Amino acid sequence: METQITRRQWPNEAARLAFESAPGVLSYQVGKQLETGHAQLYEIDGDGVSGFFVTRIEGDELVLCACIGRGLVAGLKAVKAGALGKFKSVRCHTSDWRIESLYPRVGLQYVESVYRMEL
Repeated sequence: METQITRRQWPNEAARLAFESAPGVLSYQVGKQLETGHAQLYEIDGDGVSGFFVTRIEGDELVLCACIGRGLVAGLKAVKAGALGKFKSVRCHTSDWRIESLYPRVGLQYVESVYRMEL
């Protein structure tokens, strides 16, 4: 089965449950961006791949704000294939070292670390 990427409306019960199963993956800020339409929810499904990811567009860059599921390496390759010709780059955010360790397997390169202080 070819990997399918389908845009979903937020709120989405299946996505909410998936993100709640891994606290911290979907940050408060990204949740608010979904609510206001500044970020979009996608479901990914295919051979060995299933889950959800949240994107936003910043200029000519596709930003992956959150993702959860199985087969994320294949999923990220499908996202890359879908972004070719539409964006100049893809940027990903995560605070989970397990997901970050997958990035080099799809060609993502380390650029910077970001630290934040909540007030």
